[in-house]
Amino acid sequence: MPNTPWVSMSLNEIVTNIDLYNAVTGSFFTIKPAQTIPQNTLAVTKARANQYVYFDTANATYSPKSTNQLVARRDMTTTAPTTAPTTAPTTAPTTPPTTPPTTAPTAAPTTAPTAAPVTPAPTTAPTTAPTTAPTTSPTPAPVITYTFILGYSATSGADACTQYSINNRISRYSAQSSITTGTFLYTVAAQVGNPAYYTANGYYSNGTTYWFFSGGSTGTAGNACPTPSPTAAPTTPPTTPPTTPPTTAPTAAPTTAPTFAPTTPPTTPPTAAPTTAPTPAPVPSPTLTITSGCTGGANSGYITVNATGGSGNYTYHIGTTPPGAFNGLSSAYGLGNATYYVGARDNVYGTQTVTTRTIACTAAPTTPPTTPPTTAPTPSPTPAPTASPTPSPTPAPVAASCTTWYFENNNGYGVTDFIDYINCAGSPSTEYLSDGSFTRICVQNGTTPTWTYSDYPITEGPCI
Repeated sequence: MPNTPWVSMSLNEIVTNIDLYNAVTGSFFTIKPAQTIPQNTLAVTKARANQYVYFDTANATYSPKSTNQLVARRDMTTTAPTTAPTTAPTTAPTTPPTTPPTTAPTAAPTTAPTAAPVTPAPTTAPTTAPTTAPTTSPTPAPVITYTFILGYSATSGADACTQYSINNRISRYSAQSSITTGTFLYTVAAQVGNPAYYTANGYYSNGTTYWFFSGGSTGTAGNACPTPSPTAAPTTPPTTPPTTPPTTAPTAAPTTAPTFAPTTPPTTPPTAAPTTAPTPAPVPSPTLTITSGCTGGANSGYITVNATGGSGNYTYHIGTTPPGAFNGLSSAYGLGNATYYVGARDNVYGTQTVTTRTIACTAAPTTPPTTPPTTAPTPSPTPAPTASPTPSPTPAPVAASCTTWYFENNNGYGVTDFIDYINCAGSPSTEYLSDGSFTRICVQNGTTPTWTYSDYPITEGPCI
């Protein structure tokens, strides 16, 4: 809405904070003690108008409204009963001594009510009106308070949705029955309407929608929560129930059915099914598929890992130390001889699987010199020249030349990216890169990886 002077507004135009602020500076209304009207274009509710300024709350169009309904200009008129008693005694006694006694009684009652609001009102009303009006007006405003149970995040709307889904929730309060553009939230129910108790800046979610609040208010009607993870839910439940019921039912039913058909079956199935079925569902752990080996001599080791059996949203780890925080690597090349920790963490269920793999690649110079001397002296001296060229160290660098590609996934919706590429050994590989993480992969020269959500990659040079 534009910054419209009060006198230029139409009677049915909705009043905003800046409109009400202009009306106060133009002396149309008097602001109440300890109140500050925000200079923004948010619409004013019935309760908010009564909180900020003095006006005629008995107005025929204002009075029927509920506290969270918006007010138009016609709903807010000056309070005639407040100023008339204050100014009438001041002017009436002054005029009669000047006018003849005969006409004073007749003219005084007619003139005083008309002149009083025009001349003295701007001077005396701000001094006396606030004394009586605040006693009754501000009290009814916060009568209706609505409670909202929400998830909160200081970083993103997706995280606020996640916090709600894992029951990490908080209570916030408002004078409005729903959260939409211009809704204010407060931390204490008894302080609704008090700016000192505005909710903290950040993202809030009710599990299906999230809003960004700043200065206690949201400027949007909300955004839908992202839904990448629900796909994992159907995978787990079918796994466990078929295992338990078939085991229990055939044992009890054939034995008891002929004798106690009406009595026994209702007792046995309800006891076994609820006890066992829900237990395995919440704890799926990732199942790891690990490939490791050497492409040549020393420092040519490689490890790749892929996880299944969980939500599909994983963060991987390959390193020489146990994963305090998973480093995001699902493949590594050019590894030296050592024992490496290999694992995956399920970002939805919070479970993880970690194991070890040992890289022990034989140094290239060690093997070739050992073989020829052993073979050559055994036959006659003649075959020696023929055998030497065959076991030379040439096969070690047969692996195609590779380039290091650096990827980052910052899509902001918790979606895992799938990077398909050809590795140094010439085999197709897939890298799973969770949102908010990065990785480096060795890609065979002459081929280009494919991806969906990650930022455009950087090539860093030959793989080491």
